[in-house]
Amino acid sequence: MALAMTDQLRELLRRNAGVSEEMRMVAPDSVEAMRSAGLWAILTPAAWGGSEAGLREQVDSLFEVAAADSAAGWVQMVSNAHAWVVGNFPEECQREVFGESANIVIPGTLAAQGQATRRPEGWELTGRWQFASGVDHGDWLLIGAIADELPESDFPGLHLIVAKSDIDVDDTWHTLGLRGSGSKDLVADAV
Repeated sequence: MALAMTDQLRELLRRNAGVSEEMRMVAPDSVEAMRSAGLWAILTPAAWGGSEAGLREQVDSLFEVAAADSAAGWVQMVSNAHAWVVGNFPEECQREVFGESANIVIPGTLAAQGQATRRPEGWELTGRWQFASGVDHGDWLLIGAIADELPESDFPGLHLIVAKSDIDVDDTWHTLGLRGSGSKDLVADAV
């Protein structure tokens, strides 16, 4: 399945690239146009309405998007990779994340920068995560954390999907390059 960009979408992204840089996040019009084109659902499982396309389709679409707006291309790459990761989570989790729409932006950061502590009702997160590209446009965040207990794994970290409403966004993204990616910090205090 080839996901070709239309000339209209390419021109909109190109026109909004400067707006994204000024806003320090991908322009909302660009995000919605990419949603209409199905670009946020390229790697989302078909079971939830996504394209479940291969890596080739993802890379091909990224070349097109990034050529028009590098920040939009970066956020698409990160978000779609996160959608693929969530597509490997338990079905109940996937239903909660993709149940309303497969065509969603899933920002976050996979780097295990915070701490996850096992509690009877789940995991409690505390810490700060840098560079959550696209955070202004997602309802869910995929974030990495160092876990206090993971006996079945040699790697001390895990990746958790968290409702953005449970996390504070700290607007630290004041950069010279790729400002439009909106890669702000995430902060959690016993979430």
